[in-house]
Amino acid sequence: MEQVQRKKIIIFGGTGAQGGSVVKGKNPLKSLCDNRQYDVSILTRDSTTPTATRLKETYNVTLIQGSYTTEEGLRAALKSQQICFFSLDSFNIGEPEEYFWTFRAYKIAVQGGLEWFIYSGTIDRFAK
Repeated sequence: MEQVQRKKIIIFGGTGAQGGSVVKGKNPLKSLCDNRQYDVSILTRDSTTPTATRLKETYNVTLIQGSYTTEEGLRAALKSQQICFFSLDSFNIGEPEEYFWTFRAYKIAVQGGLEWFIYSGTIDRFAK
């Protein structure tokens, strides 16, 4: 029987309201974490919060502790990933910062060879 290679997906904002719905399945990606086609990781500022801990235990995800507001954090989070669901909390960081770090993440994703960049309701597949 042929082994299917699992796709690696990183979810930004997975412990928050919008990204959390991707993890928990309140949208068409309902079976994302339970689907054997994906290895799901979540970027979180603090992997010890009750929300992060509960997600790890309930949905079998990998928590990556880091920041989306640093170049190093973005590069570490996107390294070796194939798909990215990108959602930032503009109420927390402000719209100008959200725009800057979204554009920066997109550029890093292109440089790193990411296949899909999903930005809060938009999808961009990079040509190979």
